[in-house]
Amino acid sequence: MSRPANRRGMVTPYERKDGSLSYRLKWWERGVDGKRVQRQRTFATEAAALDHKAKIRTAQSEGTHTTRKAGKTPLGELGREWLESKSLKSAGTLRTYSSLYRNHVEPAFAETPIAAITSKDVQAWVYDRMEQLKPSSLERVYRCVLSPIFSLAVSRRCIAESPCSSVISLPFIDPQEQRHCSTSEVHVLANAIESHGYSSLTVLFLAYTGLRYGEFAGLKVKHVDLDDRTVRVEGQVTEGADGVWGFTRKLKTKKARRVVGIPAWLADRLAVHLEGHTSEYLFCESDSGFVRYGKFTGALERARKGVGLDDVHVHSLRHTYAALAIARGVDLFHISRLMGHASISVTEGTYGHLCTESIHRIADVMELASMTTPRLVSVN
Repeated sequence: MSRPANRRGMVTPYERKDGSLSYRLKWWERGVDGKRVQRQRTFATEAAALDHKAKIRTAQSEGTHTTRKAGKTPLGELGREWLESKSLKSAGTLRTYSSLYRNHVEPAFAETPIAAITSKDVQAWVYDRMEQLKPSSLERVYRCVLSPIFSLAVSRRCIAESPCSSVISLPFIDPQEQRHCSTSEVHVLANAIESHGYSSLTVLFLAYTGLRYGEFAGLKVKHVDLDDRTVRVEGQVTEGADGVWGFTRKLKTKKARRVVGIPAWLADRLAVHLEGHTSEYLFCESDSGFVRYGKFTGALERARKGVGLDDVHVHSLRHTYAALAIARGVDLFHISRLMGHASISVTEGTYGHLCTESIHRIADVMELASMTTPRLVSVN
């Protein structure tokens, strides 16, 4: 027994061996390689076949159509593709992404078909990782690694929607104050590092310019204008893919290329420092190369422990710059520009809790406004 194909689409009835009718739906779609391929699926009823066809047409018109074959792609395959797409990132960033993926995402999902992972699975993964990671680290893995992999799967039409698009509960991140130094602590640490092979000027420069270590190490003499009391951040020292540190003009953010002012007393110290200076780098090792990260941080660690500043690190000096500026009334917008943050939201999220003076200043403005504004008089 046979019937003509349904005019509403490629739905063809056919008789099974037991005499019952089934309905075969055929349709065309583009595979993950972009080529048109014909698919088919069998349904028990004609209505079910037509309903599925309507869903396919809607998904194709909206650009959300996926293929069953693509949905079977293991997340590990997409994870490797995602990592390869980050090859233009700095070597340090690439190593971080790779480490986060291999330690926290790959063990949980690498062998699982991408379409089989639900928002419930992602939430369970979050709860599991809460036992291993700090809230801030967990959020970083989720937002910087796992979620982008699912976004890649959507773009490859392996899935119609990312499971991360649902509301996933992440642990609360308790905002903690970044460790910064007082001016007296800065000078104590600067004096202490003299005993460990480095000039006190290295610590003072980091604390009073707010440069990142890589920018500080990559600063060249030609980037310093002592008459104008400014330094130009034009590059940084970073570790390459081969593990070798070197200078590059590529900076952490687009806004990292900037001009930073230096105090007059620091400019005077730099002028003395540059007398007889032969290296192209402003600060250098004995072999005239740039300041090595491992060697410098090791010396700083010994120095800080020797003076009881165990919780102070290289980046604490950058935090010190921001804290000192905020304490003297510099607004977050200008601090963001001087520190080379990607956006002011980064600055606000890191240092917003220090802006207590502006809070009180605004309160004083409101107090003054309330005194000069006509009071409302109640009429009985």
